[in-house]
Amino acid sequence: MKRVLFRSMVWAILLTLVGCRGTDVNEPDGKPAPEAKVADQPKNAPGGLSKPSDEEKIEIEEVRERDTNEEPGEEEPVSPMAAHRNLRAKHLARYGGAGTEAAVEAGLRWLRDHQSANGSWDIDGFTSLCDKKGRSGQCSGVGMDHFDTGATGLALLAFLANGHTHRSGSYPKTVKQGLKYLISVQDADGCFGSRRGHFMYNHAIATLAMAEAFGISKSPLLVKSAQAGIDFLIQAQNPGSAWRYKVQPGDNDSSVTGWAVLALKVGKLAGLEVPMNSFSGAKKWYDLVTDDQYYRTGYMTRGDRGARLKGQVGKFSNSEAMTAIAMMARIFIGAERNDRLLQGGADLLLQSLPEWSPDGGPGGTSKIDYYYWYLGTLTMFQMGGDHWQRWNAAMRKALMDHQETGPNMCLHGSWNPVGPWGSSGGRVYTTALAVLTLETYARFARYYE
Repeated sequence: MKRVLFRSMVWAILLTLVGCRGTDVNEPDGKPAPEAKVADQPKNAPGGLSKPSDEEKIEIEEVRERDTNEEPGEEEPVSPMAAHRNLRAKHLARYGGAGTEAAVEAGLRWLRDHQSANGSWDIDGFTSLCDKKGRSGQCSGVGMDHFDTGATGLALLAFLANGHTHRSGSYPKTVKQGLKYLISVQDADGCFGSRRGHFMYNHAIATLAMAEAFGISKSPLLVKSAQAGIDFLIQAQNPGSAWRYKVQPGDNDSSVTGWAVLALKVGKLAGLEVPMNSFSGAKKWYDLVTDDQYYRTGYMTRGDRGARLKGQVGKFSNSEAMTAIAMMARIFIGAERNDRLLQGGADLLLQSLPEWSPDGGPGGTSKIDYYYWYLGTLTMFQMGGDHWQRWNAAMRKALMDHQETGPNMCLHGSWNPVGPWGSSGGRVYTTALAVLTLETYARFARYYE
């Protein structure tokens, strides 16, 4: 009952009903998923995780037998996966997502086929998996190695958002291995991945993935890792304010803060311990950097137009990504739909609709920006009405018309990393974001309905 209640909470947790046992754990190619076993964790495992009990091991080790042998509806009157499929189809039709299913499935297959043996998505090494698993050809678009943890979190979110967990769905092995990888790189303080460079992005996204996986599965193997990730995120917040790249660095930015807010909100709804003042600090920050006349949110100061990598300055048009992420955070924190900052921000986003225009911006700069399109889609979906209809039409055209479907079968299902952050995240990051964007229709319930 608690699991059902959790899934029915308004807007913030997936509408996937996938935490319950399903009846199909075959891979899409028809091959049964191997029985995966969880390796014993040492007593001093990262993040303070204790060695799983025998019962917990059995829960994972025997999941395939339970899924395939139990009668649907033995504990509930309706098959959970059947209910999920019906709900997903309803929302796709209702909110303008019909016809996106094949693109999402192709993207998930590409991600599955480019997952490393250790469970991670290696954004600068995934090409070693090309020309394998029945795919001919070679991929391009490698990223930077220190973003592997965040990319793994994004890829896992793409599977979770479409109804696949380590217990049910079509990709249990893929999800299971990804979660095991994240746990393996979590340190004693709860931080996911190394503390190199801008590591708070990695940590916030990985925490979101772990909290979401725990929330929809209630697996006891995930609760300690998810809570430890939340705790580290809270520790990293600047007192009374927001987040940036490291632990309490003194300065803040709107981008990292948005990921932190989403991770904390999902964690809270999953039943993890999250202090309310974390949200009030984030709201205070967004109020500080949002122009109350033009409704634009800055990246680090009011009025700035965001950031670009040094090598990308002048190549891409400015976007409203920070306005979108601030709106998303405000909605998740509890702002009303008629809030003038939300309405004004939504109007501003309509002036910068998704457009696949490599050289159509001011001065011939590209308008392609997967990050902005993802954040804008989450936000405009919540706003609904004309804002959503116009945004959705533009977003669908930009993404659906440019997914790789050509003769190079290894690229098939992915998206070319030609956006402003493509050189960092590469093809893995770009594909995961594009899939997540196309899953918005059935991923979240609408908060204002």
